[in-house]
Amino acid sequence: MRIGATILSLMLLVGFSLAAQTTDANAPYGAGGLSSLRPLSEAVPSPGSPLGPDAIGDTLRVDLEAFENAVGLTSGGIFYAAARLSPTKACTVATVVFFKWEPSYDDYLFVWGKGAVDAPGQLIESVPYSGTVTHWQTVNLPILVPLSGSSDEIWVGPRINHAANTYPLGIDDGPPVAGRGGWINADGRWVELSSVGYNANWHIRALLGHNAIPTIDVGATLVLAPTDTVAPGPVSPKVRIRNFGANPVNNVPLICEIDSVGSDTTVFADTANYTGPLAPSETVDVTFPKSWTGAVGSPYQVVIYTTLPEDPVYKNDTAHASVTINPSEAVNEQGPRPSASFDHVLPTMGRDRVRINFTVARRGKVNLGVYDAAGLLVRTLVNGTLDSGSQTATWDRTDSNGRHVANGAYFYRLTVDGKTVSNKSVLFN
Repeated sequence: MRIGATILSLMLLVGFSLAAQTTDANAPYGAGGLSSLRPLSEAVPSPGSPLGPDAIGDTLRVDLEAFENAVGLTSGGIFYAAARLSPTKACTVATVVFFKWEPSYDDYLFVWGKGAVDAPGQLIESVPYSGTVTHWQTVNLPILVPLSGSSDEIWVGPRINHAANTYPLGIDDGPPVAGRGGWINADGRWVELSSVGYNANWHIRALLGHNAIPTIDVGATLVLAPTDTVAPGPVSPKVRIRNFGANPVNNVPLICEIDSVGSDTTVFADTANYTGPLAPSETVDVTFPKSWTGAVGSPYQVVIYTTLPEDPVYKNDTAHASVTINPSEAVNEQGPRPSASFDHVLPTMGRDRVRINFTVARRGKVNLGVYDAAGLLVRTLVNGTLDSGSQTATWDRTDSNGRHVANGAYFYRLTVDGKTVSNKSVLFN
C-alpha cells in the first residue's frame, strides 16, 4: 500500500494547537472550539434516503437519518472525524461516504485498523478527495479492506481543513452511539462529540464490497526506518507488512532499495524474508539484515516492497519514505542518548501554531530550538531549567525577529544537560 511520507505526517496529529481554543478550561482535550450551523433543536429533517439509489449494498453505520446538521471549528482549521465500525461477519470495505455541508480543502479520507476503544489503530489507507463537494461525499478505496468478523473493526473518517465560520461536516440528531459514532481529534487526542455538548453521530458510513477477498495478498504498508531525519551512522531498514488476503501466508520475500534523490542512483539494496505464518489482517514488522549509512545532508528515497510470487494484487505491495541525514545530529555520534525525548514520532503540524510535547527525564538545563532545513537557528522556544516530566512548548511560526516563516521542513533540537535529540515537522497553510 502506498502511503507517502507527507500523507503520513498529516495523519500523525500529536498536539495540534488551534489559533482559537475553547475558553472553557474544563473542556475535554481534543475537540478545539466547535460550533454548529444552527441550534440542534432547529435542525432540518432530511427526506428519504440521503444516499440515493446509486449506493445499493450492505453498509456499516451507526448514524441516523432523522435529520442533518453540521459543525466546524469556530475559528476554522484542521480536525479529524471518525466513526468506529464493526461488521457482524467477515466482509470487505470498498467505499466510505460522509456528509459535507460546506466546502473544505486539502482533505484526505483515512481508514485505520482496530485500535483501542478510544483511539484508532494502524493506518491502513489514506485517500485524497475534493473537499469542494457538498452533500454526500463518496470516496472509493484503492483496495478492499478486509474485516475478519464481529471481533474486528475499522475507524473511518475524513480530515477536514476549513475556513472560519463554515460548517463542513454533517451530524445526525442523535442519540450518540457511545464509543462509535462521533469521534473528533482537533489537537492531538480523540474525544467524543458527546463530551463537548454534541449528542450526535457523524454521518460517516462504510459500504461493503461484493468482490471476494484475494486468497493471497500481502503488502508493505509503512516504512519504519529509515524515514524523515536520522542521525549520521548505520541504520537497519525496517518495514511493516500486512496480510490483506483470506489465507495465511509464509515465506514472504521483501526488497529494500534506497535511491539518492536527484541522481536516481540506487545506493543501497537488501533483501529479507518473513518466514511466517502471517494470519489474515495481521501485521508484522520486519528488519532487513544489512545496515545503511547515508551522507550527511543528502536526501534519499526509500522503497520497500513484497515480492510473493502467488500474490496477484500489486498495488498494495510497496511502501515509500523520504529520509535526510540531519547535520545537527552529528554532535551526538560519540555521546550517549539524551535524557530527554519528543513524546511522538513527528511534531505537530498546523496553520498558525505548533505545539511540541516532550519529556525531560530529570531536572536540568533545557534548550529547545527550531532550525531550518539548512541547520540555521530560526527561533529558541525554551532556554532554562525545567523539572522532570512531560513538558509543552508552543511555536507561533515566527523567527527570532517576529517574522512569519515560510512553508517547508523545520527541525526541533531538544538539548538537556548538553545531550541533544532532534525531530522534524513540515508546515503548510
